[in-house]
Amino acid sequence: MAHIDWKQYGARSIRLFSALREETGTPRLPIIDEANPEHSHIQTGKLYAARVLCDATTSSGAMSGMNPNSTCIPSPSNSCPGDNVVDPEPWNHFGWDSGVPDSLKPVGFSPKTSKWWVKFSADPTVPPNLHDDYEAMVWKGRSMAMALIRAHTALSVPWDMSEWDLWARWPAKPCTAAAPWSPTNLCYEDQSTGCTDAGAAATGCAAATAASCKANQAHYENCPCTCAALATCTGLPAPVDLTSDGTTATTKLAVATATDSAAGTTSPSSSSSALSTSPILVQSSPDNETEINGSSCATRRRGRRVIVVAAAALATAAAGMC
Repeated sequence: MAHIDWKQYGARSIRLFSALREETGTPRLPIIDEANPEHSHIQTGKLYAARVLCDATTSSGAMSGMNPNSTCIPSPSNSCPGDNVVDPEPWNHFGWDSGVPDSLKPVGFSPKTSKWWVKFSADPTVPPNLHDDYEAMVWKGRSMAMALIRAHTALSVPWDMSEWDLWARWPAKPCTAAAPWSPTNLCYEDQSTGCTDAGAAATGCAAATAASCKANQAHYENCPCTCAALATCTGLPAPVDLTSDGTTATTKLAVATATDSAAGTTSPSSSSSALSTSPILVQSSPDNETEINGSSCATRRRGRRVIVVAAAALATAAAGMC
C-alpha cells in the first residue's frame, strides 16, 4: 500500500480505536499499542493517537535503533544492518536470535538464545524473514500484559516478573533536544515536534479543543499539529523502578501518570483491581500500516494483528509469567 505520513496514520488509528470503543460501549476502553520506533512516521502517528485518545499507551522494547539519517527502510526482508544499531544488553538478557552467528555478536556475548525471528540471514544474497517467531511474541505479549496491569489496575507487578519485562527494562522513547539520537541513546524522532497545521483544511483549527480532537474527525484529521499540542495525555507508560529489593517493581507515578490521571485516564493508584472490560492490545510487525475504510473501520492487516483479549484470560496469563 502507499506510504502514509504520521498525520494520516494517527488519524486512522484514532478512528479505529474510537470505533472499537463505541462498538463495545466503553468510552475509556484501555488500549496498549506496540510501538514501532524503527519507523518514526508510524511511531509518531501511534503516539499522536494515544495522546489524543487517553487511556492509551504505546510502547515497546528498544533492542536496536535506526540511525535517523539513514535512507534505508527496515522491513521483514531487510533489517538495514548498516544503519541499525544494536544494543547488546537486552539481547544478552533475553537471548540472541538462534539464527544469529557468533561472529555478529559483541565480545562477551551471552550464550542464551531465543527464537525472535522466523529466519535471520547473515548472507546478503539470502533475504531474511524478520516477522516475529514464537518466543518474540511471548516476550512482547508479557510486556503488553504488564503494561496493562500497571496502567489500568491497582495491582503491582512482582519484581521478578518485571526483570523479564522488555518494555520496562529497555523502553522505546522519543528523542529530545537534550537527549538526541546516538548509538548509546536509541530513541526515535517524534515528527510532530514543532509542527504547524497549514492549508485550506486547517482554517478551522483555531476552534479545536482537547475534547473535540477526540471526537471531531475534521479536527483530528485536519489539525493534527494543533491536536497534538492540545492533548492532555502523554501516551507513554510511566517509568518502572527496577531498583527495588526484589519484592515489587513499582511504577514511578511522576509527570506521565499524573498528567494522564488529571485528563481522565485511569491510573494504577485509582483504578479498580480488576478490569471490567476487555482491553485492546495491538501487536505490530516491522511493516505495519493501517488503512481504515469508510464507516465500517475495516483494517487492512499487513503483518499486523489487532487482538482483543478477555481480562480473565489476561489475568491467567499474567499469573503464569514467572
